[in-house]
Amino acid sequence: MPSIVNQSKPNWKMGIGIPLLIFISCIAITFSTTFTQNKILISNAILFDLIITAPLFYLVAIWGSKISKLSVLRIVTLGIILAGLILDTKNLVYLRNIKFWLAPIIEFIIIFYVARFFINENKKRKKYNSPSSDFLTLCRIATTKFLGNEILANIISSELAVFYYSFFSWSSNSIDYKNRFSNYKQNGILIVLYAIFSILIIETIGMHFLLRLYSKILAWIISGISIYSCLQIFGHIRAIKSRPVILADDCLEIHNGLAGDAIINYNNIESIELTKQVPTEKVAVKIALLKGLENHNVVINLKSSILVYKFFGIKKQCNSVLFFVDKPDLFVNIVKNNFLTQQRTHDLT
Repeated sequence: MPSIVNQSKPNWKMGIGIPLLIFISCIAITFSTTFTQNKILISNAILFDLIITAPLFYLVAIWGSKISKLSVLRIVTLGIILAGLILDTKNLVYLRNIKFWLAPIIEFIIIFYVARFFINENKKRKKYNSPSSDFLTLCRIATTKFLGNEILANIISSELAVFYYSFFSWSSNSIDYKNRFSNYKQNGILIVLYAIFSILIIETIGMHFLLRLYSKILAWIISGISIYSCLQIFGHIRAIKSRPVILADDCLEIHNGLAGDAIINYNNIESIELTKQVPTEKVAVKIALLKGLENHNVVINLKSSILVYKFFGIKKQCNSVLFFVDKPDLFVNIVKNNFLTQQRTHDLT
């Protein structure tokens, strides 16, 4: 019989299957006549299974693997949410106390973990002059380790990045056009984004007062969605200024606000061109939010495919990357020099 503990890979049949079975069983029990006759007693048993038994099976399943033990909190959180939906909160003192005390503690642990990871990694990477020391990149790494699910981590990281770059980030003052290049000063994209941002605000206000004539609830729902869309655009504008294109020692980091990221090793570059044309024989991805309104002036063709992160952490595979950079002639020359330097170093070793 294979051992559950001390395994290199998590036992996902146990880690996901059993908690899911427990969740479904608890939901089914609440529809039974037995539950109706013994509501308080069975509710406490269901609550115990949702927030203790199910997370315990998940914890056993990932024990000994590389998955963070703190990722068990996502099962606990799901259990609390489900308990709040299927159980009577008014008559269940334990559930009220858990929602009041445990939920905020879990939120604090998540924020503390991500913040601590970001600070430590940022210090480490700056010390060794490593790439990818910006918030969004490190946040993806931290949340993936914490949650154990890359797709969910990318979505949460993108949401956190919107608020971070909107309220806590400042423009990068280290643009030297040697190792760091801006990508917004010569293409007028900020004017376009600010125009869209202003139009959305005006339309949100007008639509809100119009919808209030029919339904206040609908007016606030639509307004909330519109306000968040405005916040995303504003966060993207701030991120464009805060996240330059970086030429590190061994790789090239291409950023365009929150719209996309690509990391390209110099030895993976097949060719780099100053052009506004789109390659026809390559699988190309343009790192831009508004493809029709944002031109590119540099195309990098790759020897082997890479994954490019788009908005909300959506990944696309490509072997040609299209993007805009200020002072493109100087940029291309430095990239070629870095490529030749890396090639010579590789040949010597």
